[in-house]
Amino acid sequence: MNLDQPLIKRDPSTDLLSVNVNQELIAVLKDMNHLKNLNQMNIPSAAMKVYENRKMFFKNLGSLHLLVQRYSKLKQTALEVEAAHMRDEMETVEWHIHRAETGLTCQDQNSWDYICTLKDTVYQLETRLQKTKDNIDMMEVLMNGWSKQPMFCRKDHKKESTLQLDVRAARVAKTYNNLRKDGETIHNLSQENMILFFAADSSSDASKANLEYVDEMMVEGFFSAVSTSLEVLLSIWRGQ
Repeated sequence: MNLDQPLIKRDPSTDLLSVNVNQELIAVLKDMNHLKNLNQMNIPSAAMKVYENRKMFFKNLGSLHLLVQRYSKLKQTALEVEAAHMRDEMETVEWHIHRAETGLTCQDQNSWDYICTLKDTVYQLETRLQKTKDNIDMMEVLMNGWSKQPMFCRKDHKKESTLQLDVRAARVAKTYNNLRKDGETIHNLSQENMILFFAADSSSDASKANLEYVDEMMVEGFFSAVSTSLEVLLSIWRGQ
């Protein structure tokens, strides 16, 4: 049943992990009647020991699958700027995973405790990464909203109507107020991302790269907002 094989293995072509527990072992442990009917002399003592602790084995096997899934998510979903945030922590994770790839087996007494601890570490890192992604998504939602409503528009939004200049001061004030509120929210979300990965260390290269990434998003947001308003003005001047 290859009980001495490592608990996880890596695909060289994708650099991703997979569970490396022998399927024959799992089948035997699940089929209690099958195991009872076997000649006990033909069952390795190591396999019998796993069988005697099968409930804990399957619980720990679930942790092993979660570890692999969360690690894969980290590797597959992290953007370049996000990967830079996690570089030091990922190096530590990789060091521990290498041990699981090369030395931990079903027979090791402390292997499952090691896997559970590593799973929790990867989970915490993956959770923080997901939170930063959620924050970035919220920033994008706010910025996309800037281009949905032009600063000036035709009365009642009718094509034959003229530009509403009588309310331009109010619309400018409203637009400015909305941008100010969105700016505060974006700043807070950006600061939260800083704390999640840099402990507010604004001097690190990764931190600066993160700020530049947000700045580029804001430039694109402002450009889209200005373009929307200009398109309205141009359509009026052209008599469209």
